[in-house]
Amino acid sequence: MARQRILAVLFFVSLFVIFFLPHADNDFGWHYRCGEKILQGRSICTGGDFLYFLSDYKWANPTFLYDAFIAAIFDHLGFLGISLFGALLFTLIMVPIYRSSRAGILITISLMYVAILLSSSVLYLGFRSQTLSLLFGVLTYSLLANRGSVRLKKIFWLIPLGIVWANSHGSFFLGPLMMAAYTIDQWLNYFRRRLSLRTALAVSAIFLTMLFATSLNPFGWRIYEEVYRHWHTPLNTLIAEWVPPSFWQEMMIIASAGVFAVYAAFKNRATFFELIILAMTVFFALHARRNLPFFYFYYLYLVLKNFHWDAPKRYLATVEYLSIAFLMLTLASYAPGKIKNTVSFSVDFSHYCADGYVKYPCRAAEFLEKFFSDRQTTLNIFNTYEWGGFLVWRLPTHRIFVDGRTPAWRGENGQSPYAYWLEILQTKKDWDKKLDFYRTDCLFIGAGTFLDVLLQERGDRFGYREIYRDRMAAVWMKY
Repeated sequence: MARQRILAVLFFVSLFVIFFLPHADNDFGWHYRCGEKILQGRSICTGGDFLYFLSDYKWANPTFLYDAFIAAIFDHLGFLGISLFGALLFTLIMVPIYRSSRAGILITISLMYVAILLSSSVLYLGFRSQTLSLLFGVLTYSLLANRGSVRLKKIFWLIPLGIVWANSHGSFFLGPLMMAAYTIDQWLNYFRRRLSLRTALAVSAIFLTMLFATSLNPFGWRIYEEVYRHWHTPLNTLIAEWVPPSFWQEMMIIASAGVFAVYAAFKNRATFFELIILAMTVFFALHARRNLPFFYFYYLYLVLKNFHWDAPKRYLATVEYLSIAFLMLTLASYAPGKIKNTVSFSVDFSHYCADGYVKYPCRAAEFLEKFFSDRQTTLNIFNTYEWGGFLVWRLPTHRIFVDGRTPAWRGENGQSPYAYWLEILQTKKDWDKKLDFYRTDCLFIGAGTFLDVLLQERGDRFGYREIYRDRMAAVWMKY
């Protein structure tokens, strides 16, 4: 029907506007520098690139395709190009969910808006490497979600998808995990005499091939070691987005998953594979808030696929016309300001410095760059953790102490580099000796931090002099 097509177009336009977000990722700097190296035909980033602390550390982080892509977009289109591509990618992620729905269009778009709202604490961060895992997860499930038949030609596409995923983001392991659940489900169908042995063996062969395909990356099987190390590092004590969701979110996740599981058990409306994937998404969502979109989008997929809901036919046309009018008015009032803010953030560097979820010390970085512009020297800069990626990008001739790559690494005595950095910033025992051991030349830290306050009182005693200060940052030089 024409009005439903109009409603669908308006819905996806609204999604594009919603996801047209500033690229404020504080890891952009090192992603860009790593991608720049790839585009220039140099080596890939293997760990401690751009750092002087743990500079020889080897890190099997498979983000090469994302890094190269980000660098290519930024070099040609800047932050605006990244925001545009991110909006397009997020919108495309929603297409398979929309197309799978058996519910009416009004119910479908309403529930999709709800899922986006419940995931907004993560999605508002914009396009990041994690976004690719969300896309690949949706694609993987879409290729596997065929009840009643096994479509081997479709499943075969998981092999090249596994290769791309294993070179894009560390959550690549979700692909083999989902395929393993699907393979087990097919063997259960074989033992129930619902599937031929030949088909079950073919599915198993594709699973093993996909698993092997994930090793086709510069680090080989070491990327699985990094996954293991990541999950055994208490990142919830180090990084905000790794903390568990709020209590009400946890209760909502458990309750909604439980209701669907009970309903599916009584009505036989879900396969073993679907229930296992549901359990997986519940586990990951309860583990860290950054995984909320995985749960809400998958749960939305299950609900829309299993329930045929719609508005009462008597009022359907009226409600659809009202919905069209509402979306048009909302877009007319909301879209211009939203687009203007994202464009301003992308093209005006002052907005980039001041309006992101991390405020950047742009003036201090500019000062330090000019201060040493006529000297052929590379500084070892002890920096604020949240500014690491920014400084890697803005001060490319110097080396910093930590950035967003380091929390899951293993430093001295198995200690997280983030914890080691924090001990120095909080001026705990031997903080100055630790800086001297790593031959630190400069401190680029937040104004008013423990270390900054101590140096204001006794900087001469520790051999540091202040060369720059503003309301955000302080720069101290070792002499």
